Amino acid sequence: MSKCSERASSPNTSLLSRSTIAGGVVLLLLGLLAGIMSASAVHTDGLFELEANAIDDPDGDPDVFDGDDWENLDDGAGDPNTDDSAQASIFITDPVNTQSDDIFLGGNSKDDQDVNQWAHTDQKPQAKNDIMHAYAAAYEDVGGDLILYFGLDRYANNGAAQVGFWFFQNEVVAQPDGTFGPGVHDVNDILIQSEFTNGGAIDRIQAFRWLGDGTGDTADGDIDLVATGIDCDVAVAGDDLCGNVNTGCETVPAGDGWTFTPKFAKNADNSPCAAAGEFPSGSFFEGGINLSAFFPGGLGCLSSFMAETRSSPAEDSTLSDFALGSFDLCDITVTKIAPANVCEGDDNVTYDYGLENTGAVSLTDVTAVDDNATPLNAADDVALALVGLTDEDGDGFDDDLAVGATATASLTVTLGVGTYTNIVTATGNFGTDTVTHTDDATVNVYTCSIDVTKACVDGITITFSGTVTNTGVAALIDVTASDDHAGPLTLVGLTDVDGDTIADDLAPGAAASYSGSYVPTTSPSTNTVTASGDAFAPGGQTDLGFSPEDSASATCEVPPSEGCTPGFWQGGLGVTLWNTVDDPDWDAVINNGTTNPFLTTTLFESFFPDPGNATNGLTMLDIVGTGGGSNPVRKAARDLVAGYLNASTGMDYPFTLPELIAKWNDAIAPGGYSFQDFHLEVAAANELGCPF
Repeated sequence: MSKCSERASSPNTSLLSRSTIAGGVVLLLLGLLAGIMSASAVHTDGLFELEANAIDDPDGDPDVFDGDDWENLDDGAGDPNTDDSAQASIFITDPVNTQSDDIFLGGNSKDDQDVNQWAHTDQKPQAKNDIMHAYAAAYEDVGGDLILYFGLDRYANNGAAQVGFWFFQNEVVAQPDGTFGPGVHDVNDILIQSEFTNGGAIDRIQAFRWLGDGTGDTADGDIDLVATGIDCDVAVAGDDLCGNVNTGCETVPAGDGWTFTPKFAKNADNSPCAAAGEFPSGSFFEGGINLSAFFPGGLGCLSSFMAETRSSPAEDSTLSDFALGSFDLCDITVTKIAPANVCEGDDNVTYDYGLENTGAVSLTDVTAVDDNATPLNAADDVALALVGLTDEDGDGFDDDLAVGATATASLTVTLGVGTYTNIVTATGNFGTDTVTHTDDATVNVYTCSIDVTKACVDGITITFSGTVTNTGVAALIDVTASDDHAGPLTLVGLTDVDGDTIADDLAPGAAASYSGSYVPTTSPSTNTVTASGDAFAPGGQTDLGFSPEDSASATCEVPPSEGCTPGFWQGGLGVTLWNTVDDPDWDAVINNGTTNPFLTTTLFESFFPDPGNATNGLTMLDIVGTGGGSNPVRKAARDLVAGYLNASTGMDYPFTLPELIAKWNDAIAPGGYSFQDFHLEVAAANELGCPF
């Protein structure tokens, strides 16, 4: 994941014109400001209580405009205090009265110098300049204005104080080498300076912006006056910049992160305060500014906050102590969720996206783009259709994201075998800046396949066998196979891949065998085996949500199973069937005057080819009535007549009439096929079982 922001470098042309701050010019500037001030003042807008203490005053106090106070915000000690309405806040505890305090160093550490000119070191500052805590909060009011509140408390209240507050657009930290960075000043970085007495009177509070080009109205022209404010206690309705300092003992919030023991536990008038847990007069400062009032054309995002003390009231005086921390005003978060492992197939991956405005201001022109797993090729990027955006800037388009609001999108794609990492980039605008955030999701696509083979053997009972093979790279769990005639089958060769101690899985490339049998009811007979398993990632622990299946069929012949013996055709029921037999060739034969072979009185040699003297003068009935004896010709002829009758009745007999005649001719002809061979083959068919 990453976050970044792009800053515009051009100054905001809608700011107040510069003027020299001196004497009556201040009054003139205040008069000019009144024309642009918002109707609701920063101390009366009901967002935050600027009444010179950190305690949330009870509702109904006629002297206080109810709102949050510093005790409602995060105290930096693990107590988030979520009962505030701030969009962003920071609380910093700074080392106090110690040589390990990090303070400014050198003559270039001034407000009118760029950040990269500043230096810091570990040293104890003057007690009256020693910051104990610093804090800031950002709010967006009902009109969409951006309001910042800021404050600090100091170790000692002996003498006047000069304090300042920087709101940086770039990230600024105190780096280990004694410099500040990595960011530097950007145009329109905000600085609020103030001086106040130990008795709690505000002498000056002013807001500046960074220019850095020498055109500002301070000594070197790098900072430019934006506004001059007044004490919040005397501010009129509509003031957009004011500050406040405690004039007497004020209670310190009870949060663990906010302990306070002053150097002098007394007020400016020497009246005592508690030794700990109370702010003596002039120890606690707070203020507020409506940035939108002074930057109506927009302002860049803020990233860092610094509270500082100075050696004198001059804008370019040397800086003393500081407290510095992250203060992200603009922030957008995008999440991308996808299954880590899937099988190949159409529309096999769905990405789900979520966007949230996690910053302090509304973001406009919000987009989310997926790189389609090709970060170097923008041509195939996919702009996501976001659901949940609203119109926050009034341009008539629902393309913005309010503070805390969310938007969603989804994208379904087809991915082939491989590993894909897709990156989504969300962007949103605030003023002159664009804030971005990325997230990625990696998907592994596997071949999830199974292959079934099958073979069968002809027979009255058909036997079959085959294999089930995992032909993919995903493991197959809970593999089963079933035959449409024989039912569930036992697979031999399965192993335990998923660790459930049951051998019912197939690792990638592994195979199992099966076998079975059934009694067919038709011939030929086709039966089908179907096998399937649940696809898991190769280790067998992640379900891929797909169950590959395959089938294989085999067709086998069922051998004829009917035949009546010569003895059947000799008498009883058999002899009565001779005249009912229908020879399909008989019509043609009778036209030639040939004798009907199915009459018991027909002579054998008058229809079948004459094998010689063994059948001379014998009728068909005579032939089946003889036992055949030891004469192979007579035995073969006896089987021929019975077979010819069997083949002519329509029973399930192994031979047709032409096949019998062909075999008989083969037996008559000299060669390898003999009358004995004919006898053995045809007699076996005649003994299959008589259906009558």
